[in-house]
Amino acid sequence: KSLKDRVTAIQTQVNKDSDAINTICCRQKWLLDNRPEPIFECNTSGSCTWVNEKYCQLLQHDVEYFLGNGWKNGVYSEDLETVEKEWDKAIKDKRSSNSDHRVVDREGNIYNVRVTAIRNENYGYIGHIQILEEIKK
Repeated sequence: KSLKDRVTAIQTQVNKDSDAINTICCRQKWLLDNRPEPIFECNTSGSCTWVNEKYCQLLQHDVEYFLGNGWKNGVYSEDLETVEKEWDKAIKDKRSSNSDHRVVDREGNIYNVRVTAIRNENYGYIGHIQILEEIKK
């Protein structure tokens, strides 16, 4: 085979692999979006990169509202400093994080929650919110 034929064969295989990876990613995103619990992802520096539909429904905002450091807007104001310190320390220590605190939705309803964020060395964090109690405003 000529060099051109080998390059074409490699490119064809790369395209097939890319299609398979895209299919897997779409499937995983669909599964995560349709889970009953609020789920989020953050990069290794702690910035939010994605939240699922249930997360958006809980706090009544769209995905873009939570990206970067926007997730902090959902933390109840009296708990924010403690939550930030725990999260910053987890990022600095390169470890997972657990936090019990309150979050508030767009209408002012408050929820006691347990947030668990599991650290992956290469990708950052994936976590979920467990609602412990709903407190009406």
